Amino acid sequence: MQEESSQQKPYQSDDRKWGLICYIPVINLITCAVTAVVKVKSKFALFHARQGIVLFVLWFITILVAFVSPVLSLMMWGAVLLLHAAGMVIAYGGKTTKIPVLGDFALKIPETYFFTLLTQKTLDEEDKPAVGQQQPDQPRTVPPAEGSAKKEQDADPPPTDQ
Repeated sequence: MQEESSQQKPYQSDDRKWGLICYIPVINLITCAVTAVVKVKSKFALFHARQGIVLFVLWFITILVAFVSPVLSLMMWGAVLLLHAAGMVIAYGGKTTKIPVLGDFALKIPETYFFTLLTQKTLDEEDKPAVGQQQPDQPRTVPPAEGSAKKEQDADPPPTDQ
């Protein structure tokens, strides 16, 4: 018997691939941005896109550290590459495991932040149906039955105070 906490929602292969490309070193800023726009409705892909952005920032900090201490920068570079590789394995495995410390920073970024930043649209505008289609949340208007309209006409008018 499996515990409920160990069961995870199975993710589509497409979402897992988008999650995986968010961890490609050096170009992950671009791949995370594309993922945030293309897969805006996939919480799984957006989770990995946010973590990929944070890893890119860490990679950039590693470059800045190289000006101060090349040895420290080399050690940081190795750690960053290991985090990228672990992220790829985790994403392709269909899991949403936070990177310690960095994952907390990533979760502070709103899910649709990059979509809104890059497209200048909100998600609500994207979800609106095309012109002429009825939105599923709106109730359909039904014309009143003939008998009920006739009863309203036959009823006594309301009294007026004069």
